[in-house]
Amino acid sequence: CIEIEENYLRLLVPKGASWVSKWVSLADTDVFEVLRKEMPANFGSLRQASVVLSVQAQSGARILPFPSGMTKEEILEHLVLKREDYFGGNVDMVFALRQLPGTDPKNLEYLVSYVNRPFLNRLENLFSAMGFTLNRVTTAIEAMIGAYYRQRSGKYEKQVCLMSLGYGAVHMAVLRDGQVSAVRTSLTGALKEVEMRLMSALKLKQNEVDDLLTGITANADQHSLKVTIQGINHVWNSCRS
Repeated sequence: CIEIEENYLRLLVPKGASWVSKWVSLADTDVFEVLRKEMPANFGSLRQASVVLSVQAQSGARILPFPSGMTKEEILEHLVLKREDYFGGNVDMVFALRQLPGTDPKNLEYLVSYVNRPFLNRLENLFSAMGFTLNRVTTAIEAMIGAYYRQRSGKYEKQVCLMSLGYGAVHMAVLRDGQVSAVRTSLTGALKEVEMRLMSALKLKQNEVDDLLTGITANADQHSLKVTIQGINHVWNSCRS
């Protein structure tokens, strides 16, 4: 599995009964060039992967209502024609629909997930050129919901809120009796916001903040620790709201 974030990617490679995780910075680099280098070096004999896309400019998800008489094929055609109205841009997109439960006989709600088609095409071409199989490309919210379904095995809580704390955004989904009822993506509370606050308060550079948050800095002063804790608390309070 490969998770692509705003300025890093994470490779998750199975090893026995566990997984090996590797984090790779994308700062001032092209994600496709990084994938071209890192995939053969880290995947060993494995030649297939799925991609979770968490980049706001390339993917996302919204809950939208449509007349109950529309088929999924008609909805998809409608989304292509009206993508600028719904998503604020005219870039070509690939859509996936998840029908949600409802009581309105005239309208049905769908979780509409979307991925930038040119980005998807480049991924497909890269995988093919390297001899890899691209199993699927999904959004952070869909991946989070799918992981919950696999873990619960059909036994769901009455209501649960799922949260994925990413670098550039916090992705949230509310499920009732195992069915999606709300989704939200918020920039407030993301790790990038914590980094910016630390750099501003402590006058640190990006690499120094990375060392502080990952524990590489062994002798951080108490003021640094206090600011770090305040930043983490801010993230938690933002997620809860």
